[in-house]
Amino acid sequence: MKKNKQISLLSSFFSYITKLFRKKNKKVLKDDNNTTTPLETKEEKNNTTIEKKQIETEFKKEEKSKKTNNKQDNQLPTFKNLKALIVEDNPINQKMIQYTLKNIGIHCDIAENGSVGVDMRKEKHYDIIFMDIQMPVMNGVEATKAILEYEKEENLSHIPIIAVTANALKGDREKFLAEGMDEYISKPVDFNRLVDVLKEFCSNKIISNDIKDILLYKKTQTEAKIISAILQKLGYSVDIAKTIEEFKKEIDYNTYHSIIIDRVHSDAIHQDITQKIKSKNIPSLLFVDKHISIFPSDKETYTYVTNKVPDFKLIQEKVNSMMEI
Repeated sequence: MKKNKQISLLSSFFSYITKLFRKKNKKVLKDDNNTTTPLETKEEKNNTTIEKKQIETEFKKEEKSKKTNNKQDNQLPTFKNLKALIVEDNPINQKMIQYTLKNIGIHCDIAENGSVGVDMRKEKHYDIIFMDIQMPVMNGVEATKAILEYEKEENLSHIPIIAVTANALKGDREKFLAEGMDEYISKPVDFNRLVDVLKEFCSNKIISNDIKDILLYKKTQTEAKIISAILQKLGYSVDIAKTIEEFKKEIDYNTYHSIIIDRVHSDAIHQDITQKIKSKNIPSLLFVDKHISIFPSDKETYTYVTNKVPDFKLIQEKVNSMMEI
């Protein structure tokens, strides 16, 4: 249906261009030869106008569709530290799925048949497996059963296995679920369907695409609430991490414009946090107790390093500066 519509549209377009070309030639002949040629009839003129409007309407629809798709792309989830195994014998399908997953932050390994896929499952940890059905050596159903048996014998957590097949027939989903697979998608793989499956089985790996203003960690919750209230009055949104573990989780799964943090007493934990902030290149304000030494790496990593005594005017100035970076 879509193909016929495209052909009809192209046909109308070429008809419209041809009539314009003929009309132009008639005018040229009249000017050059000083002879009179038949003018375009009223009916032809009306048909040309209708065709032109149809073409313009279709092009507008196409542009609107592109804008909608681009908007949807901006709202797509991004996944963090998610590893997928693609068990597929067709190199083109391998590349297609691998490229698609890479665009939303997913690292993929490839197994060219079911037997290799079972071996790779035993050797590495994956968050999800995409299993083709028709493959040489060992097909997808056989490979799935072997993986399920291995997980049962080793008392391992189950990795979701998604059936992927080109032979989309009624009842396929129920059949593959009965064989032990967790979900089913057909080829050619629909991107939105693929994302829906990932969101269903790997929701814990999704990170927010929204950039938040400030992540705040203070050892004293009272100070945290006061600073947060001041910054919110300045128009900034603030996430408060109640513990250092919560802080580390927030920085892993969200994106922030800037960070305010108390220096923790443990050097090992401090170095771990410093590396995270450095790798993300986030403007940051570090509060340090007087009796704690400042490392050279602190001055290199943190935008500002200052005494822990709360100076709210200083905090306001530093935050405003960091938010402009």
